[in-house]
Amino acid sequence: MASPPILLPMTAADIPDMAKATAEAFLVDRQTIMKGYGGDKYDMKQEAYNSAPGYITNWKVVYMKAVHSETGETMGTCAWGFRGLQPEEVPHLPGTEASKIGPEVMKKLADEKKAHAPVEEEQKPTEEQKVKDGVARLNSESGEDLNDWMEKMMPDGTRCMYIVGLTVVPKFQRQGVSKALLKWGTDTADRLGLWIWVHSSEGARTAYEAAGFKPIGVWSVDLDEYAPVSVPPEHDHDKSGKWGCYTITYLSYGKGRWVPG
Repeated sequence: MASPPILLPMTAADIPDMAKATAEAFLVDRQTIMKGYGGDKYDMKQEAYNSAPGYITNWKVVYMKAVHSETGETMGTCAWGFRGLQPEEVPHLPGTEASKIGPEVMKKLADEKKAHAPVEEEQKPTEEQKVKDGVARLNSESGEDLNDWMEKMMPDGTRCMYIVGLTVVPKFQRQGVSKALLKWGTDTADRLGLWIWVHSSEGARTAYEAAGFKPIGVWSVDLDEYAPVSVPPEHDHDKSGKWGCYTITYLSYGKGRWVPG
């Protein structure tokens, strides 16, 4: 039996490979594929590349990679967010503390960014644009749903963990990578008396359930109502001529985990 992967902190040098792996992992995700045909040409690789530096420097996030014990290859990554904890309570992996930016500096940087942000950075799609661009409309509606759940699950004073992102390099899928990454989080939650929640894609749901997460809600959409183009033959795997229904699942784990009231 192969040795389990080694968990190490993510660094800036890991970002290009991580972004590439994230894009490759979502090549079979129907929602991501469909978004790629929208007006903004949604680019998962660029999205991952842009967000990673913030995870690496944010003291509220533990960003890790699973490394092959023999070859040293990165097999997958996971970013864990912490809510309601003090900086000293967040269990960073050895070697990450020096790269993290403290809360005071983070607030100063955020204030400076807001003060100097160009007007166009604050612009959002108009209602007319949302109607014309189905992908923009889908992003808006899915974002509203996520925000609603976050408000319900994480009001002020909440102490919990949440998964910002989980990626397994395609060639290492079904080799225990997600199991190792998720075990770190569930063990940490059990030790600190926290619970965890995650907003899961269709493909990742089974991995979360195998780690002990329980579904607490779903958000389902008919992708054809938002699709800018008909499903191309190479993505029409069931020969239905439709993108079909896509379901986001919200799951939680741990003692005192949030459940719908």
